[in-house]
Amino acid sequence: MTQRISDMLSVHLKELTRKHPPAAPLPSEVTTNALQDWKAKVRLNRGGDIEFAARALGRLEMRGSGSTRLISRDLSGGVNLQGCDLSGLNFRNADFTFTNLQGSNCTGSDFSKATLTSAKLEHSNFSFGNLVDADLSYSEASHSDFSFSNMQGAFLEITNLQHSVLSFCKLESAHFTETDLTGANFDDAELTNVIISNPILDENASFIGTNFFWSRVSLLRPIALLVGHLTTWQHTRRQDRASSSKHAAPPSPPLGDRGTGLVRVRNRMDPLQIRPPRRLHPPPQDRDDAPPSTPP
Repeated sequence: MTQRISDMLSVHLKELTRKHPPAAPLPSEVTTNALQDWKAKVRLNRGGDIEFAARALGRLEMRGSGSTRLISRDLSGGVNLQGCDLSGLNFRNADFTFTNLQGSNCTGSDFSKATLTSAKLEHSNFSFGNLVDADLSYSEASHSDFSFSNMQGAFLEITNLQHSVLSFCKLESAHFTETDLTGANFDDAELTNVIISNPILDENASFIGTNFFWSRVSLLRPIALLVGHLTTWQHTRRQDRASSSKHAAPPSPPLGDRGTGLVRVRNRMDPLQIRPPRRLHPPPQDRDDAPPSTPP
């Protein structure tokens, strides 16, 4: 019976989406006041039936003898959930393929083993949520908040995480394949045993206090960026301890005109420069004991 109710609500949401299609997409850069105004316009456009049906779907639970089975929730095909309040709900094992969740509030909700492939998640809030083994491949999640969420084993292949917040996030055994991490914040996140393959990084990405134990990165330049951020964090901690003592150490000079915010520590090599390996022995023609060359 519970599964039939779930199927009826899923079909009802798809029919409401045809009557109330998604509003204009969010701009790439938006302020807090503009986002609130956009959410108010979205509520007037779609009405309250979509949010009411989505919240009812998220409250369904199996009871009795079939309590161990999972409810199938099919919200794929571009269901319009823009600006909806979906906080504290259960969407475990749900299908959100191509679903529009722009500006939605999903704080504390359960999206474990959910499929969010190619979903629109810009400016959404998934903080304190459960996204264990969730699939966010090909999704647009720029300017979103995933802080303090559990994303162990999540798939983030070709996912857009530009300027997203993933601080204090549990990302053990997650997969980052060609993920756009431009300006993302991973401060104090757990990235142990993570696979990072061909990511897109810049100097604005923050990894202060991030744990990369047993992680694997496929490219040298992302490794250099991560090492640079970790080196900056270590140097900042040394400066804080030195300033608290009686004889504070002078601050180290910046890296230069590069503008990355990295700092040299004890004349270490610039992590952003890739230098060729040093030749241990000169070639034979440059040595004194080289055999004389015979004329032809």
